[in-house]
Amino acid sequence: MKVLPLYGGKSFCYNDARVIRWEGFCMKKRIFALLLCTLLLCCAAAAELSRVADRAGLLTSAQVSALNDRCRELSEKYDLDVIIATTNDSRGMELGMYAADLVDYNSFRKDNIILVIAMDQRKYVCVTTGRGIDAFSDQALNAIYDAMESDMRAGRYYSACSTYLTRSEGIIDAYANGSPDSVY
Repeated sequence: MKVLPLYGGKSFCYNDARVIRWEGFCMKKRIFALLLCTLLLCCAAAAELSRVADRAGLLTSAQVSALNDRCRELSEKYDLDVIIATTNDSRGMELGMYAADLVDYNSFRKDNIILVIAMDQRKYVCVTTGRGIDAFSDQALNAIYDAMESDMRAGRYYSACSTYLTRSEGIIDAYANGSPDSVY
């Protein structure tokens, strides 16, 4: 391979009767490096998937971090994602559908329970999918709602979310041990 002199500010390489622009070759390297970095960032983001999305700003960053650590711990322990989401804009959707969209578009497992607090509707709901449906009967969900109600009414959202996690852990643990109805 021999290099021809600069012509019009561009250098060329000559190889086997083909002329290849050097800048094009370098650009291919840059694109490959960019794609590789993007792939690595996506893998890192997937490994650190946040299970608490406070889009309504109801929690401090320390509270979000503590809840996320607890959700991650429960999710890994029981192989069932435990998720919390707050929003100021549920896009006019019924909360169950909004929760399902959050699960579908955020790479969570098919087995989960998600608590959604929608400030625009002044409502909250727990939605289950996969094995979560089996673990959380209507009676179990009502027990969670009853335990959270006073904190939700008083605006103590961190306390309500902590109650949700504590009750959910008890229910999932009982389900995993074969006695799901022994919790409430």
